[in-house]
Amino acid sequence: MRLNKRLTLILLLLVAIALPFIFRDAYFQQIMVLICIYSILALSFDVLVGYTGQVSMGHAALFGIGAYTTTLISMHFGISVWLSGLAGVILSGITGLILG
Repeated sequence: MRLNKRLTLILLLLVAIALPFIFRDAYFQQIMVLICIYSILALSFDVLVGYTGQVSMGHAALFGIGAYTTTLISMHFGISVWLSGLAGVILSGITGLILG
């Protein structure tokens, strides 16, 4: 059974890597990125609510802070999305640390 999970994970990873090369439309790639981002957010809610039974709106707030920071830094300062995304992660982490 464990081998089956690994093969499934490897297959999904290969499909995720191949999709941008198959579908070169910018709109479709943007939709794929949004699906991945919201899937990560949904999985974090699943871990918190599903396994621990706690309800938290902090996830949405910190997600918004990180996304807003990334967008503002990328648009106003012309920094790459990867570096501005890292800045968004750091700022939302600091905010969570202060609020926690």
